[in-house]
Amino acid sequence: MTNSHTPAGCRALVVEGGAMRGIFAAGVLDALMQGNHYDFDMALGVSAGATNLVGYLTRKPGRNRRVITEMATQREFFNPSRFVRGGHLTDVHWLWHAALERHPLQLEQLWQAMPLYVVGSHAMTGEAAYWRVDEDNLNPAMVASCALPYLYRDTVELGHL
Repeated sequence: MTNSHTPAGCRALVVEGGAMRGIFAAGVLDALMQGNHYDFDMALGVSAGATNLVGYLTRKPGRNRRVITEMATQREFFNPSRFVRGGHLTDVHWLWHAALERHPLQLEQLWQAMPLYVVGSHAMTGEAAYWRVDEDNLNPAMVASCALPYLYRDTVELGHL
């Protein structure tokens, strides 16, 4: 598929989301890292796929697995009683930022890697929105991509959207 933004012959690495099912993509990306396969022109991810791609592009094998198995199972992330009281069921802001703290990344590698695009939903229209990740929007882009309507109760503002 090509359009005015993707040249013919562009090799894109596309990684799906799926919350805890992101463990499969984490394993695939670890295998790509082990084989030193970085021969793509761009990367595109949504939700867990977007966060998994950050680990891949910064060459941190095992990080995504640890974040999913050690952190996404904690009550700080998934908390039904908090949700009943009006808070988030899944606190994606906490998960993203706590993961950066507990499992640091060399973000300068991210800016030197292939372009990374993340997908989210436009809050007003419900349509898919695409953002190229950069130093200024990394954190809100990851939170926005992972934020499920109603389960994450905040609206994430990102750029002009």
